[in-house]
Amino acid sequence: MTEPRKILVNTEQFKNGDALFARLVEAGYTVEVNETFRLPSEEELIEKLKDGVVATIAGGEPYTARVLETAPHLKIVARWGVGYDKVDVKAPTKADIPVAMALTLACRIGPRDAMVKSGKWFFDGFHQGLWGRTAGIIGLGRIGCAMARRCVASAMDVLVFDHFATDVLNSTRSSKMPT
Repeated sequence: MTEPRKILVNTEQFKNGDALFARLVEAGYTVEVNETFRLPSEEELIEKLKDGVVATIAGGEPYTARVLETAPHLKIVARWGVGYDKVDVKAPTKADIPVAMALTLACRIGPRDAMVKSGKWFFDGFHQGLWGRTAGIIGLGRIGCAMARRCVASAMDVLVFDHFATDVLNSTRSSKMPT
């Protein structure tokens, strides 16, 4: 049996065959775009994820424990937009699908939170946060540009890809990021 290689795109702004997904298709993935122009309900999402979906480009559809329990091949939920209020964070964690924010990881918020909740508090060293690290950003729309500006302000090297941007915006150096 071949390994599942299907990507489900649930956001409302795309169509099947969009050039944006050409590289995924070339890499051997099947890309299925939700062309209903509305986000799927929990029941609809469960049905869509049964068919070997390994990744989703998520809008605001509900990623509940029930949804994730019925999606055995799902490895990535890439959130399109901001926030993750429709993702039951405990459910993907239980299913070995990580959900994390860059600053939370860089500042070791998880272990420090656990330390405080255990009744302990001690200095465990300074953290560099995101300062001087490298960020990869896919897409320079409103959100991508806002993120890029924040990364540049943290003296980060910023790697960018946007299929529709000019070569200047596709630079790999933060000094050429849009302002």
